Amino acid sequence: MFLAGAALGRTLFQPCAGLFISPGNAGRYYLTGLGCSLVSSIVMAYCDHAILVISARFVEGVGLSLFVVSWRTLLNRMAGLPGFDAVNESYVLSQNTGRLIGPAIGGVLVAHFGIHAAFVFPALLYSLCLLVSSHRQDSTRAESSRKERSLTKFSDQIHALRQQTSILFVHHVQFFCLGLWLAGWPIYAVAAHRLSPEQLGYSFTMAAAGGLALFLARPWTSRLSIRHRLALALTLLCAQPLAALFTQHWSLLLGLGFAVGGLGVSIYFTSFHRLLTDSYSLEQIPFVYGMLGSSTFLCQAAGQAITPFLSEFFSPEAPILLDAVMLVGCFTFLALAKVRQSLP
Repeated sequence: MFLAGAALGRTLFQPCAGLFISPGNAGRYYLTGLGCSLVSSIVMAYCDHAILVISARFVEGVGLSLFVVSWRTLLNRMAGLPGFDAVNESYVLSQNTGRLIGPAIGGVLVAHFGIHAAFVFPALLYSLCLLVSSHRQDSTRAESSRKERSLTKFSDQIHALRQQTSILFVHHVQFFCLGLWLAGWPIYAVAAHRLSPEQLGYSFTMAAAGGLALFLARPWTSRLSIRHRLALALTLLCAQPLAALFTQHWSLLLGLGFAVGGLGVSIYFTSFHRLLTDSYSLEQIPFVYGMLGSSTFLCQAAGQAITPFLSEFFSPEAPILLDAVMLVGCFTFLALAKVRQSLP
């Protein structure tokens, strides 16, 4: 329940956040989301009661919902500015940086200051973000006050989601594959590769490091259309399950496959976010991210839930193989959709 608390909070609350957040009030809810995460971290650091700790995790999920929807809304207000793509990519790159150095920092803090430090340190970071963001809030409100929220019917919002049906379908399948991979790779790594816990950790570190290589690939990938970038990303993502299936022990080749897959993840998400920016108006963005936040979490949870059954009733490599097959299927689906669009 502790692990699922934040995910449950996001799944239940993020669609609601998409309904009441708008370009005009996104700055206020951005600060509210940071405040919820700050309070949650403090409660988890100093409270020992199980109910309060689980409730704090749920509040953290609510805060993350407010943060994600409001942040994407604020970011899309910059869509016409020259530096938009760099800021858009920074969101994904910051996640990879956290995955790369976060475990090491957390291990050092816990070793020196105890388990509470794992929650106190994020609270300090949230406090810093609140100070920096609130300092700029006045200018945000002044600009937002000049804009009126367009009143759009719920049915119209749902209809707007159908503008990119094929891409959204692939996006949800990709999250199902992510669930398969996150739950299936540790099982397969121990059962088939006999990897130690340290080597298993190195594999995820290599994926995060590969994601940071987006800086090097950007001059080339920026020349491609968004759909071509998505197709390239799906191709690179296949490197992870294929490396796991065809490499029998920990090696440089296995690590390289994970790094290539990590680069694919970065290209995929930056391209997908850019596609949403180009496809939907600023007023539609909160609703789109609110709905996607819930539906994609459910798809990922479904992939993770089915993994133990696939491993038990078939073989440990079954989730990895299914992950690879579905990624190839997504690439084929996008290619066929492109061909259908080009036909007279």
